[in-house]
Amino acid sequence: MSYKTLTVETSNRVTKVNLNRLEKLNAINREMVQELMRLADELEADEGVFVSKSLSIKANEVR
Repeated sequence: MSYKTLTVETSNRVTKVNLNRLEKLNAINREMVQELMRLADELEADEGVFVSKSLSIKANEVR
């Protein structure tokens, strides 16, 4: 799994996804939506990952 607009880490059957368009303040674009959809499909097919239908958004301070 390789993504241009996301960072993805899996540990203990939990996958953490971060938006990775810092230069655009993580604004969602078509490419990111496509990558999120592809990632969701891949995670759904991976029996080694527990997939939860929840979303957590954490704002980072921009300087």
